[in-house]
Amino acid sequence: MQDLKAFTNRRTPRYPKSRTRLLRKEGGSAVIADPGKRRTHSVSPLSKPFWTRLFVTGDPVESRHLIRGLMLTLSSTLLMAAVGWMVWGTALVAIPYFQQPLKNIRIHGLNRLTEQELLGGVGLKPGEALLNIDPYELATRLRAHPLVREVDLRRQFPHRLHLNIQEHQPVARLQAANEVFLIDAEQRVLQRIVSGRFSAEDARLILVTGLRTQALQPGMQLQSSVLAQGLEILQELAEMPQATRAALRVDLSEPQNLKLVVSVDGRRKPLEVQLGRVGFANRVEQFRKLYPSLLGTLKKPQMVDLRHPDRVSLLQ
Repeated sequence: MQDLKAFTNRRTPRYPKSRTRLLRKEGGSAVIADPGKRRTHSVSPLSKPFWTRLFVTGDPVESRHLIRGLMLTLSSTLLMAAVGWMVWGTALVAIPYFQQPLKNIRIHGLNRLTEQELLGGVGLKPGEALLNIDPYELATRLRAHPLVREVDLRRQFPHRLHLNIQEHQPVARLQAANEVFLIDAEQRVLQRIVSGRFSAEDARLILVTGLRTQALQPGMQLQSSVLAQGLEILQELAEMPQATRAALRVDLSEPQNLKLVVSVDGRRKPLEVQLGRVGFANRVEQFRKLYPSLLGTLKKPQMVDLRHPDRVSLLQ
């Protein structure tokens, strides 16, 4: 009896034989290449030339996409060319426009200063291009003048410069070492006044004398407590009539007892009003009330003492 297991009906599966190849590199070493997986190269539609895809293709949808892309490319190219042309033309026109020399300077706000005095020391060169002028640096140089408080500077191309000047306002004339100077409310020395040649506007300012200080120069910043008290007196006198204020002088020679000196017509010796060193507001107000009656008395006093709050002392 034959064993059926020895004769099976199964067939042995046959696998395709793979052929191996030897690839030799440049260095001489061999590499075994397995051809089991072979690359299949598909031809992409984008690999064809643009004009071939545009005219040869039979798909209308693809043709519309190609035409739309062509129009976008052309419009972008034309736009970039137009922008470049505008930039180039603007540069050709703008460079000569901004390089023109300064021809006109307009100055507003000058009162005591003249244009020559203002521009004399700022270093503006004739024919200098307006573009080369630094407005911040020029404004700093202009503020260095003792009379200049603030500067508003604007360049107007191609060749014009606008200056708006704000000057320091003097509040008194200060006499020191036989010289007279204008000072403002912050004790800043503004200007030297030539004796006997000051203007009518300067003549309306009250004269302050008796301050013990060093030689003064325009631009100096004083820090005197006695002068600060004198300026406080001037502030209280601001409400008096101009005719009365023109006859007044503030004497600071005695720091413990500040005085008002009143020049009265027809009298050789002026009237002296003693104010002390504190409480100037009440004492100046008291002087304003007494001043008309003092001038009207037959025996005019030589000195008025207002240092005592409860009485007024008159010395004839």
